[in-house]
Amino acid sequence: MSRRAGWSLFLAAVVLFLVLNRPAYKGYFQSDDFDTLSWACVLRWQDIAKWLVTPQLSPANFRPVGALYYHVMFSRVGLNFPKYLIPLHALHLLNIWLVWLLVRRLGLGPLAATGGALFFGFHAALIDAWWKPMFVFDLLCATFSLAALLFYAHNRWILSLIAFWLAYKSKELAIMLPVALACYEWWFAGRRWKRLIPFFAVSALFGLQALALRPGHGEYELQLGWAAQSTTIGFYASQLLLAPYAGLLLLALPFVIRTRQAWFGLATMGALIVPLLLLPGRLFAVYWYLPLVGAAIVVASAADSRRGATVAGIFLALWLPWDFLRLREMRRLNEHQERQYQTYFSALQTYVHLNPGNPGQRLFIWDYLPEGFTAAGVSGALVCIYGTHDFTVRYIDEPGADELIQRGDAVWLRWDRTFYRLEVIRYPRLPQPAPYLVMNSVLPAGQLVSGWYRLEGNLRWTWPDATSLLYRPADARTFELVACPPAMQIAMHHIVDVKILLAGRPFVAHDFTAPGCQTVRWSVAREPAGAVKIQFHTTPPYTYPPDSRVFGVPVKAFGFVAE
Repeated sequence: MSRRAGWSLFLAAVVLFLVLNRPAYKGYFQSDDFDTLSWACVLRWQDIAKWLVTPQLSPANFRPVGALYYHVMFSRVGLNFPKYLIPLHALHLLNIWLVWLLVRRLGLGPLAATGGALFFGFHAALIDAWWKPMFVFDLLCATFSLAALLFYAHNRWILSLIAFWLAYKSKELAIMLPVALACYEWWFAGRRWKRLIPFFAVSALFGLQALALRPGHGEYELQLGWAAQSTTIGFYASQLLLAPYAGLLLLALPFVIRTRQAWFGLATMGALIVPLLLLPGRLFAVYWYLPLVGAAIVVASAADSRRGATVAGIFLALWLPWDFLRLREMRRLNEHQERQYQTYFSALQTYVHLNPGNPGQRLFIWDYLPEGFTAAGVSGALVCIYGTHDFTVRYIDEPGADELIQRGDAVWLRWDRTFYRLEVIRYPRLPQPAPYLVMNSVLPAGQLVSGWYRLEGNLRWTWPDATSLLYRPADARTFELVACPPAMQIAMHHIVDVKILLAGRPFVAHDFTAPGCQTVRWSVAREPAGAVKIQFHTTPPYTYPPDSRVFGVPVKAFGFVAE
């Protein structure tokens, strides 16, 4: 292949990649992006430099190379999301080229290298790496790992060691890279083992610190055992060739091809994926990004051999259309989720800009979240908007959280899961309670005193005992209750008895025997106007496993009506 043909092929790959991923520029930040930006934007340069060169393991899992990306981007472009993708796409295209160079250095032909680079560069499992800035750590780790392999292959072992250090400082997955270098030394170099000592020393230095000082917990806990490894192997094997367990077929190729390049590719893939197989709590297809370098070498080896060239050609011809179909599916999923994230952030930003500088509006309580978003993303987004950590974020099911909303002491972040929109609500403090309450997001503050679950659509479930506060007008003649017992509750208990107490005295009762929303009215005696306590007592209590909560009856509206 001539130089001109090679550059033409690479430029064609660049154009194809940018066309396929053009919708990425309409995306938005993930919750992990906001979480990282919340601290990366206030980092000092000396902090980044310190953790970049120190051999000490960061107790906070600080990755200085990726943190530098966030720090620079936020300081230069703020929250202009499309500009965050430019470095990601540039890094990925660079990595495609580095894979091609590595395959060529291993002695394989240009067409075989092209096949391997194509397999790596357009693999649907990796789409999040160039759609979501949160995976810049994987991109950078792969860039410096490929650089370390190439420098080592060119006998520049000091530069290789520096690149390895930067790869580890990008993401800890690079800790297994010395194993790949040792395999290169075995199959392609002069087996000069002494120059591998500093590489293994760095791995041992950080590996022992991690085991001694920062044992994993939760989803980051390292696990050994049949259940853990069957989960991780099954997941990653299914992602490699985008079909259940199909990736295990790649293990057989070196036995068929029997070339040192194939064995090296398999060994590299196996070494780099080992840490992922110990983490059943962290399963992401995009984590294939670095280990896929080894898989790409195996594919290239098959394409270069006489035995496997035809098979590799048929495989790529069948796999590429299937890969592009999966790429399109995952692209649609990303677009759907990221529209929700942008909607959520925009509503937050609008609220803060319309209500600046009020300390009383620094307590936020969220109920539901967009798909894939987390509480850390909410906090991070608020830091990016306010420019400070001087606020509190709580979950609505925490004790006392709903009462804070009702009293007007907290801002309610109410996510509508039906229409994918965020209502940012802060109830005003009214001079007197309202006489009639409709269960919606503009319900007056402070009137649902206790025993009420959060709003679901236009309903609120009560506990078996619930209390509220209403204003009783002097001309009130009727008390109305609109309740909506579901079919499951009626089927289970046949009768749902609701007793209402007025100012602590028994008032009225009603037996609901049919499902659906029903309006019940009672006459009210003439009394002076004023605030009055309303209590609901529902029997029998209703439970709906696996939900552990105990319910009374779902209420749509209630209160006094003047006639």
